[in-house]
Amino acid sequence: MLGCGSVGGGVLQLLLAQPELFQVGPVLVRTPVQHNENVVFTQSLDDALADDPDVVIELVGGTELAADAIHSALARGAQVVTANKAALARHWDSLHACAARHGGGLRFSAAVGGGAPIIETLRRITGGVVSVEGVMNGTCNYLLSRLAEGWTFEDALRAAQRLGFAEADPTADVDGHDAADKLTVLAREAFGIALQPALVPKASLSDLQPRAALEALERGEVLKQVGRVRLLPDGSVEAEVQLASLPLDHPLAAARDEENRFLVTDSAGNVHDVFGKGAGRWPTATAVFADVMDAQRALLGRRPVVGEKSVRLRA
Repeated sequence: MLGCGSVGGGVLQLLLAQPELFQVGPVLVRTPVQHNENVVFTQSLDDALADDPDVVIELVGGTELAADAIHSALARGAQVVTANKAALARHWDSLHACAARHGGGLRFSAAVGGGAPIIETLRRITGGVVSVEGVMNGTCNYLLSRLAEGWTFEDALRAAQRLGFAEADPTADVDGHDAADKLTVLAREAFGIALQPALVPKASLSDLQPRAALEALERGEVLKQVGRVRLLPDGSVEAEVQLASLPLDHPLAAARDEENRFLVTDSAGNVHDVFGKGAGRWPTATAVFADVMDAQRALLGRRPVVGEKSVRLRA
């Protein structure tokens, strides 16, 4: 494991609850002395990867350091699970090429949607996708839900941080950068087309007037941060992150608190509604662990199992 913060701590608990399936190697963290679980913690990436683990779970956050760590793990032939949409958005081609070159695997269903299975839905749809839109940042949705109840932005943010929905520095969420990274991943999955996250137009919650969410509710509407990406007739894609005032009967208006909700339109005009918890320790940790189990199945599928004994993988 690389990283053991809020989500990583949840994943670690899930791994340790399955000792017959997983042997947890040294866990990479900034400050090993602050952790007291019954595993080894290290500040060294080399130490974390020294035993050539079968599965590497990247949850360190950030972009360049995380991408370097994923490259290192993939180059060893490991199955890599990550929830890092920023690293994927900026290093998609090199990470996938590295996985293909060395026979590893790259799994990232937790990178977009948390507990909402949007990546899995895009992969299941036959005949192609023409657009994806959604409330895809649980932090912003929680903040807007509180603002619609008359809270101040500062009080809502403190509550979100206390509940583990917002980082100490919420800029990436509030200013739309997180949603832009997610749109970049969705564009790759839905259309196979690269976007530059920095070029996606974004609206920031910090630009809202104090009563904007309440005034929307008085009009019979609800204010949401909505990300949209769609395929254009010329084969290019268009994407944006905006603050939208939606009628209360709009499907995306139903997203409450930290929930994520997506509308996927396929080439036949069918609309697929995907929803689930989008922020917090356990929705994301559970999505990461589902990818870990998929990685385990992939590994066991190419390994002989001797007799009836289970095979324990190194994570």
